[in-house]
Amino acid sequence: MALNYNWVDPKELNAFQVIEPGDGEFKVIKCEEKQSRAGNNMMVVTFRLTDVRGQSTLANEYLVASSDPAQNKSTATKTYNLLSGIGMLALYGRPLDGRDIVGRSGRCIIKTQKSDDPQYADKSVIAKYIAVVHEPALQDPNMDQEIPF
Repeated sequence: MALNYNWVDPKELNAFQVIEPGDGEFKVIKCEEKQSRAGNNMMVVTFRLTDVRGQSTLANEYLVASSDPAQNKSTATKTYNLLSGIGMLALYGRPLDGRDIVGRSGRCIIKTQKSDDPQYADKSVIAKYIAVVHEPALQDPNMDQEIPF
């Protein structure tokens, strides 16, 4: 008897495994627009994470559009941090188009997210994006820019 299965790109075979926590790199490999369980529009951003040993895995970030202030603040924070990590803060506050961020990469801190449900395995996620420092920082327009000497 033969086992039938669908071909999977070998690069994807290590998807969603746990890699070493700590310093790492990420690359945005895919953005998909979907609907959340609550019926809100969301973007699923898929990253390839690489640890200091060169081991890689996939991780997802969920950016959900919502009129709920707490959910909106969460999505705005995630979006700001992601754009900061890829050096594209100029896009913050505008509608996010996945085509603008696919292929972009940066540095991050990787952590292991423990599963509370034994049905699901632990996974590696981005704990923090490391901001690209060569981009000018956003400044509060109400702040006085004059430096007294």
